[in-house]
Formats: sequence, C-alpha cells, structure tokens
Amino acid sequence: DLLPRLAAEYNPQVVEALVRLGWLAREAHEVISGLVESLAERCVQPGPNGGVRLDRYALAGAPPFLVRELFIAVWRRQGWPLAEMGFDEWDALARLATDRPAAAWHGGQAAVHVFPGGIRAERVGSDLRIVRQ
Repeated sequence: DLLPRLAAEYNPQVVEALVRLGWLAREAHEVISGLVESLAERCVQPGPNGGVRLDRYALAGAPPFLVRELFIAVWRRQGWPLAEMGFDEWDALARLATDRPAAAWHGGQAAVHVFPGGIRAERVGSDLRIVRQ
C-alpha cells in the first residue's frame, strides 16, 4: 500500500531507489566490517576468565563510531547479551576505552563500569579488560 502511493505521489522509481540504497548499505557495511576487523586484530586479545583485553593505545585516534562497532563485534564473539546495550552503553564503553570526556557524567568517568548482563569493563594501565561476572 505504501510503495504504490510513494511511486504515484513522490517518485515513480521509488522501488529502484530503495534497491540502490540497499546495495549501498551492504557495501558500506562490508567496508565498516573490514575496518572493525583490522582494528580488532591490532588491539583485542583473549583475557583472563573468558574475557578480553584491549590495548587502549591501539584505539587512539580511531573514530568513535568504529570503536563502538568494535565493541559490538567483541560482544557478539563472546556471546554476551546485546539486548540491553544501547547507544549510551556503547558510547560509555568507547569513552572508557579511549579516555574521551564524558560530558553527561558528573564528576568524570570511573575506571570501572559494569554494563548490562554483568559485563565488567576496567581500565588497567594501557589495557581495557572486559569480563562477564
């Protein structure tokens, strides 16, 4: 019902435009996935107790978007719950890893944070250690 209406009232080639948009989104996803994998190879290592250890210095200068996507990939690989992790949680984790200021957090950002699902992230020197409690 919606596509015929859009074609009639706005753009007769709406279906073709949506197909092109889908192809572009797929290509963008492939590029982003490759960048995230390259970043993971440089900074993610197995950690104690089934967790992971990230080299925070290897994340220096990485765009915040890629750092957040890296953590989403880490969560998936570890089999940790994603359902309660939204943008604010991913962004807080990225800030914890990269020392970017947390303007919304009064008093600065702690070196330890527990995320939904009992996932604990802690800055230890040049590492960010993440483990499920």
